Amino acid sequence: MNIIIDPHAGVCPGVQRAIKLADSWLDDGKSMLSLGEIIHNKREVERLFNRGLKTLAQEEFFNDKSAVRPNQTILVRSHGLSRKKFKELQDNGFDIIDATCSRVKKVQMIIARFYEKGYQIVIFGKKQHPEVKGLLGYSNDQGIVISGEKDFSAIDFTKKNIVNKPNNQ
Repeated sequence: MNIIIDPHAGVCPGVQRAIKLADSWLDDGKSMLSLGEIIHNKREVERLFNRGLKTLAQEEFFNDKSAVRPNQTILVRSHGLSRKKFKELQDNGFDIIDATCSRVKKVQMIIARFYEKGYQIVIFGKKQHPEVKGLLGYSNDQGIVISGEKDFSAIDFTKKNIVNKPNNQ
């Protein structure tokens, strides 16, 4: 059997940018903390760890900041964060490197704009995926996540709706 890898295979531009931002920061001998793994690739996570990038799950970080020192540099990975969590980082004086993918940022702004206009926000994806959690935060966690046929019953079709499907879901 021959296995051929597409020469164009790789990671999306948002993840490429996040890795470049982390590498650039680490090149200066500085350390940083990523809120969740920067990429779903063990080898790359280990490479960055060996350069000084520590990873902490978002839930752990926001529930118990005792392991994190003030003025810590925080990398917001390409999945992004909710408005509330991003503001919490700012309010607590963390140095933030925002590596949120430009496409994710665009969707965040669309969700915020339509939510503020009274639209019901519907997101197709996995409820526990960090990108989906972050997107929900732009609708004050009032959006509806659709991951299967059973979830359609949660949609109120009498309300105005905007539908979005995040990348790679």
